Amino acid sequence: MSTSSWQNGSTRAGDAERIQVAQLLTDAASQGRLSMDEYEQRLAKAYAATTHGELARLSADLGMSVVVEGIETNEQLELISADGTVTEAQGYLFSRPVPAVRVRQLLNASHGRRLPDDHLVALPSRSIA
Repeated sequence: MSTSSWQNGSTRAGDAERIQVAQLLTDAASQGRLSMDEYEQRLAKAYAATTHGELARLSADLGMSVVVEGIETNEQLELISADGTVTEAQGYLFSRPVPAVRVRQLLNASHGRRLPDDHLVALPSRSIA
């Protein structure tokens, strides 16, 4: 699940996020990872959820990552990482936007492909996990 609601300061979940979690729950039930009772309870909670945190807790034990986008302040980072449900985030707090060519260079470098030093610029990184 991904959300960019931090950009306007809101943590409210919308219909699109509730539908994403409902689909996740449906998939988990069809694969036998949730009993029918558990599925029905979580599905009702998903459609009643008003925040991204509520939705994240409903799917946290299903092996899915919740990525929050648009993190711009330490306060936002602390808020989303407080209960440990959200383990991945991205936003200007971590890195300003970079061109696609630079992303390719970073990915190549992280996979052991050595590029000339004059082609790489170190970017600071932060993890919330």
